[in-house]
Amino acid sequence: MITLAESIFQFAESRCYSASLKETTSLFFSTEEITQKLNIGRTQASRELNQLVNNHVLFKINTRPVLFSLREFFVQKFQIEIVEEYESIENFQNQLNSISSEKVFEKIIGYNSGLAEAVEQLKTAIFYPNNGLPVLLMGETGVGKSYFAQIMDEYMIREGVLLENSPFLTLNCAQYANNPELLSGILFGYTKGAFTGADEEHKGLLEAANTGVLFLDEVHRLNDEGQEKLFNFMDKENFSRIGETKERQSKVRLVFATTESTESFLQTFLRRIPIQIYIPSVAERSLFEKRQLIEYLFKKESQDIKKTIEVTPRVMDILLQTTFSGNIGEMENVIKYACGSAIAHSNKSRQVEIKIKDLPQKIYASFDSPVELANAE
Repeated sequence: MITLAESIFQFAESRCYSASLKETTSLFFSTEEITQKLNIGRTQASRELNQLVNNHVLFKINTRPVLFSLREFFVQKFQIEIVEEYESIENFQNQLNSISSEKVFEKIIGYNSGLAEAVEQLKTAIFYPNNGLPVLLMGETGVGKSYFAQIMDEYMIREGVLLENSPFLTLNCAQYANNPELLSGILFGYTKGAFTGADEEHKGLLEAANTGVLFLDEVHRLNDEGQEKLFNFMDKENFSRIGETKERQSKVRLVFATTESTESFLQTFLRRIPIQIYIPSVAERSLFEKRQLIEYLFKKESQDIKKTIEVTPRVMDILLQTTFSGNIGEMENVIKYACGSAIAHSNKSRQVEIKIKDLPQKIYASFDSPVELANAE
């Protein structure tokens, strides 16, 4: 049966990992919230919370009311030491603000090796005067282009280039590739009656992302007209909603991503994007970086399933030798499968050991004597 301490930990974990880093106060909770959530008395809740502080699971802010949060979350996110108590939210925020912005990039595996040039290109785009430069992220499916864009946004907030409440909006252009008119309407907005189905006035993403970032994934799915509209916007920072002649302005940083070669785009569109960053596939990464990726994903899975995970050397060797055509995305799915299989055989233990038989058969089938391998451990 789950203990009270475990229930509070789960609540704290849920609060932290679902809240926005842009609003620090949303990462904290009070004794009163715990009493209501877990239906316990205030004295019991207060005693348990303070015990978790003493055990270095939580830390607290001595305001009125006293606020608590999960120590592990901030240690992982910011790589900093967290003390047991802070006098105010402001004091805690000052500690976060004093952390070097460069630490944001440490969350990218290979930031100082295989992806060092990509990081420098990103900084060039960010610090270029007058709202920076548009960025095109290129690479195979699953290499982490979306994550790279999120890191870019977090870095700009840390550097003060963007405000904490600046929007970060995402659109996958592939979802609307068969309806270019609707895609254009989503991007630029439209007036009532501009086209069939336009029953009311609609603000587009370019307008909604003003002062922030707009990330367009699979941007090669934009037709020629859509690309033309976008490069006109990049030239003038002006646009019009579909169905109107009025010009509108938006100061938005554009980040594009594609799995295709540059030949898929209008050259006039590409000329407006001087920063084109290639994200290498897992196969192109060094063995050291590939191991780091695997270890990171197992650690992430351990946090998600709240169990200690041990990986046998043979499993690690097989994963290191495996070619993941779907890159990090496929690697993550394989690791989730292996963890699920191990849990099913763990007899509800707090620790699971990943063995060869826990891997999907297609992973070890290409190795010598797959049946013998599966039964080897």
